[in-house]
Order: sequence, then C-alpha cells, then structure tokens
Amino acid sequence: MVEGGLAFVWASYALAGVSLAGLALVVLLRARHWAREARKLERP
Repeated sequence: MVEGGLAFVWASYALAGVSLAGLALVVLLRARHWAREARKLERP
C-alpha cells in the first residue's frame, strides 16, 4: 500500500457521501414538487 494512501481513501468516501446526500436531496425536492403539481391537476 502506498504510504499516506489512507487519507485519500477517507477523502474519497467523504466526497461520495456528500454527493449521494446531494442527489438524495434533489430527488426528495423533485418528488415534493411533482406531488404538488399532481394535486393541482386533480382539482376541478
């Protein structure tokens, strides 16, 4: 193993975690928006 490589691994995990959290946030916000739009369409 390359000396000091563990810092790179932890940084990669952190970056992946932040990216996945951001993606989850975008999906949640879009789902809320789509639900709101669907309720608007159901109203007479």
